[in-house]
Amino acid sequence: MAVPSDAGPGRQRMALSRHKCDCRLVSADPVRALEMRTSLVQIVTQMEAGGAQRCAIENARVYLSDGLPVETWFLYRKRGAFEDEAAVVCLMDHPPAGTLDYLRIFVRLWCRLCKTRPRTVITYSHYANVFGCLFAALSGVPNRCANQTGLPSRIPAMARHLDLLFGTIGVYSAVISNSVTTHAALQDRPDGYVRRLQLVPNGVARPPVFPGSRAEARQSFNLTADICVIVTVGRLADVKNHQRLIRAAAGLEGLVLLIAGDGECRTGLEQMISGLGKHSTTRLLGEVMPRDLGRLFAAADAFILPSLWESFGLAPLEAAGAGLPIAVSDIPAMREVAGEPEAGNALFFNPESEEDIRSALTRLRDDRELRARLSRQSLTLADAYSVGAMAEGFLRASGHDG
Repeated sequence: MAVPSDAGPGRQRMALSRHKCDCRLVSADPVRALEMRTSLVQIVTQMEAGGAQRCAIENARVYLSDGLPVETWFLYRKRGAFEDEAAVVCLMDHPPAGTLDYLRIFVRLWCRLCKTRPRTVITYSHYANVFGCLFAALSGVPNRCANQTGLPSRIPAMARHLDLLFGTIGVYSAVISNSVTTHAALQDRPDGYVRRLQLVPNGVARPPVFPGSRAEARQSFNLTADICVIVTVGRLADVKNHQRLIRAAAGLEGLVLLIAGDGECRTGLEQMISGLGKHSTTRLLGEVMPRDLGRLFAAADAFILPSLWESFGLAPLEAAGAGLPIAVSDIPAMREVAGEPEAGNALFFNPESEEDIRSALTRLRDDRELRARLSRQSLTLADAYSVGAMAEGFLRASGHDG
């Protein structure tokens, strides 16, 4: 396997005790914790500020606010993006380093499921789907729902084959596809799998509004008022196509490109930026916590997503929710969330063409009227994907009865 906010007023804050092998949640009111027995568990592969993780956390916020006892378990901690959230557990506080660490995670997952005995388990991302639903089935959990957040062709071979088997024979009692794009890609699976498949589009929460001024937001990133700032948010991986984006932005005067995210390609991107020398216009920010996205978007003039493929467009929709004009790759998932290019909701470009990406960056920098029009369109895009509808859809698809 590849190393792949507290709730509202009056709710008990729960924190992870990292020194216990069973990863217990420590509650300020243990009697209350026993009374509110967890009926729903969400399982995610790793803790980091990724799209699947944000969807799980947004769903948990809705369920907790509605009084539904829910816990969100991460198999391991990659980065501490959601440590301050209520009812969050990490089964291991670091990425697994070898076979023994994987075995520890599996034992802790099995023991915790047997102890918690939830009625429903919902899993997010391919390894959580396979192992979370398998151990849920073995421990007698009646509702086991796997959320498909990636295209099957992009899933590692072992997880892909197990996913196909488990969805067909019923280890998964239900399967959620997160977009029309993903749903269509799963239609060639066996009848047993397709019968369990339900479409529940991701929901998007608007990022927290930055309380300060635009000038203060820019100052926090050491940006001047007279420069065009274009941002992108995403894991630093080959599929996100940052290499082409950085080369396309090189030498563009009056423009700064901010890349928020972390991942396996960081060292290579740093070397690329260093090699471009004075021609580079790019800054790597590292992983920006979800609570800080509002500040990042407040400092920006536009958002760009250069990905070679996506199963859904969570990051551009978050930027759209902040009113930023967006430019996106011309790929099926982006047409799904932003409409056809002719609709004019976003600026589309060919992600395999540095020239096309450079042209999009130049237009965003130079055409204020274009930015203003796209900004107006952005708010309507974000409104079409409700977090409440997503959370309700997950409960309905999973068979959870409250």
